[in-house]
Amino acid sequence: MSYENFFFLFINNFWFNLCVVFATIIFYLLIFKKNIYSIFDPLFFYIFFSSAGKSVVFILFLSGYITSYYLYQFLLTEVFFILGFLVFKPISFKKMHNANIFFSLRITKRIKILYFISGVLYILSNLVIYILKGIPLFMTSRLNATTGGYGFALSISVTTGIIVLSILCYKLLLKFRYRLFDYVMFFLLLVFSILSGSKAVFLGIIFILFYVVYFLSVKMSYPQIIKKFNRISAKFAILASITSIVILFMKHLNPFLTIGWRILMSGDAFMMSYVNNNIEMIKGNFLTLSLPFRIVDILNLHYVKPIGEQLTNIIYGTDINAGPNALYNILGYVSFGYWGSLIFSFFIGILVGFLRNKLIKLLKLNLESLIIFVLILYPALSLPADFNFGLFQYISELIVFIIIYSLSVIFSYEKSKTIQQNTKTSI
Repeated sequence: MSYENFFFLFINNFWFNLCVVFATIIFYLLIFKKNIYSIFDPLFFYIFFSSAGKSVVFILFLSGYITSYYLYQFLLTEVFFILGFLVFKPISFKKMHNANIFFSLRITKRIKILYFISGVLYILSNLVIYILKGIPLFMTSRLNATTGGYGFALSISVTTGIIVLSILCYKLLLKFRYRLFDYVMFFLLLVFSILSGSKAVFLGIIFILFYVVYFLSVKMSYPQIIKKFNRISAKFAILASITSIVILFMKHLNPFLTIGWRILMSGDAFMMSYVNNNIEMIKGNFLTLSLPFRIVDILNLHYVKPIGEQLTNIIYGTDINAGPNALYNILGYVSFGYWGSLIFSFFIGILVGFLRNKLIKLLKLNLESLIIFVLILYPALSLPADFNFGLFQYISELIVFIIIYSLSVIFSYEKSKTIQQNTKTSI
């Protein structure tokens, strides 16, 4: 089913369909409520958007556009995902013994160098994209900014941005005095976020801030810091809302209709794949559909277009670099079949649940662990929403972080060595 046809389907029975959307959202929020610690928690946003998208399946079934075969497959994958996610119990802040003293983590020379290198690379990577490809905000599709071999520039930008933001958020929360470089980086992060053209502008900053708060709250036994996070995030949320509305007006779009439609169309993959059995026409296997295309090429596998592009081509008959995200329900079905999709959904659920609720208990209490934790958690919710993109983020982060961290270790060692030599000389 095309976007246009679904729009008319939704409008024709507007109030009933709207009730289905709200009922689905409330149902999922009740299931995951113990795992959500704030309305600015990334998990809250994921549940809100994804459950609105899942309501598309119920609307289509009740309207007679999909068969019970696909409805049951969807419901079973949802049950298995939820069961997998709930394997690991959430952190209970009520049972946490508050620390008497809130101490700060030491910002070592290695962290300072890591921060500086990341900041410089963040600026350069964005400038390369703007100068050679253009500013995404003013493009027809902002995805065009990173095509044609510029994906690595995006990888550097995203990874270094997370590192810089993690340290800036840590300093902000613990009231460290900002220096000139801190103010410059904070300003550029805001500017580049706007120029990215993303409708969810500044949400990434709020999410990273939450993961920093989450780490400090658990590892330092100081859950009160979440209240401070809520106050800061509320200001960013207001700024994000205003900026998003302005960006949409600049693109001559109705902001409220656009945002509402975007939330509902989190489930466009269901609409495009389940109706008319289009899912059966999707080509490829798990490796070719989930691995980044460059790795597919290196492994000499037969390249196929992403699921979203294939669905767009099936419905509209056009060959464009656009399409819905490959939700785990769809990717699992195409890759492993009806019953295999249930196992895949359980695997995704247990993986996200582990990263969310268990990983933090295994990490040490230092700034390096904090940065690694944020780098791991930031793409985690992309795995169920778009496994291919989530995997791309992890591979990108791994490559970029290893390079930057290795440089910081080398430079910090050389600096320490120089200081020792100067000390001996002076003696």
